[in-house]
Amino acid sequence: RHLEVLFSERADITMPANHTDLLEDLQRRAPHIRFRTLRFETQNVVSQVREMRAVDVLVGPPGSNLLNLLFMRRGAAVVELMPGGDVVVQRPTWAQQMASIM
Repeated sequence: RHLEVLFSERADITMPANHTDLLEDLQRRAPHIRFRTLRFETQNVVSQVREMRAVDVLVGPPGSNLLNLLFMRRGAAVVELMPGGDVVVQRPTWAQQMASIM
């Protein structure tokens, strides 16, 4: 079974211009990992839950699109992409706050 990494895109956040090239490069460098993208707002709830049950790593910008982490399997990981590059966030991130109530 391949490791499943899902990049959550949001319609209201501009993705980096090269994000498609980045995903293709990651796939070439790590063929044992399956990289995919998804916009949750285009999926019904049943599809969202099904996607999250299959994912090992969820990657995305902060916000409601990461709420689906509630449906991930135990042991799965979330990578919250914070804006600003090297900015250090002192308070817990949105994803950490959600994970702490689980």
